[in-house]
Amino acid sequence: MVKLRAYSKSDAETIVRWISDEKMFYLWSAGRHGVYPPTPATINRTYAGSDTDNDFFPFTAYDETGIVGHMIMRYPDSTDRTKLRFGYIIVDSAKRGKGYGAKMLREALRLAFEQYAVEQVSLGVFRDNTSASLCYLSVGFHVPTEGELPAQEREMIQNEEWIVYNLVMNREDYYKSRTR
Repeated sequence: MVKLRAYSKSDAETIVRWISDEKMFYLWSAGRHGVYPPTPATINRTYAGSDTDNDFFPFTAYDETGIVGHMIMRYPDSTDRTKLRFGYIIVDSAKRGKGYGAKMLREALRLAFEQYAVEQVSLGVFRDNTSASLCYLSVGFHVPTEGELPAQEREMIQNEEWIVYNLVMNREDYYKSRTR
C-alpha cells in the first residue's frame, strides 16, 4: 500500500536520482527547480518555507520497500480553499509502469477530498508526457469542462513553446469513482 508523508529535505537525494535526462527534468519540473541537472539543494530551495506555508505541501510516497514517489499539493489561490493543484509528480524510475503513480495519486486524492475537503483538484501535464497523461486519466482526472480551467496552456521552456494540458477531478467525480 502506498502512503504519503510530509517531504523531508533528505528525500531530495533520492528524488534527483530518478531524473535521468534533461527532457525528463523539464517534463517533471518545467524548470521551476532551476536548471538541469537538479541537485538536492535546488529542490530544497524550491521547498524552503513549506513547513510553515499553509498553501504549499510537498509529500513523499512510500511503501514497505521505501520511497517510491514524490509530489506536491498547493492552493493556487491563497484565498480559495476549495481547489488544490497537484504538481512535481514523479515515481522512482525503477518502479515506473507498475502502478505506483496511480496508487500515489489515489492516496493524494483521498487526502485532498477527505482531509483538505476541497471541491476540485487540478494538475497540468505536458503534451509530450504520454505515460503521465495515461496515469492521470486512469485515476479519474478529465479534461476540464467550460468554466473550470483552460484545457490547454502554453509554457516557454528553454526557448521552446511547450503545450500543457490541464486536467481536473471534482469532488463528485471522486466519490463516484470510489463506489464503482
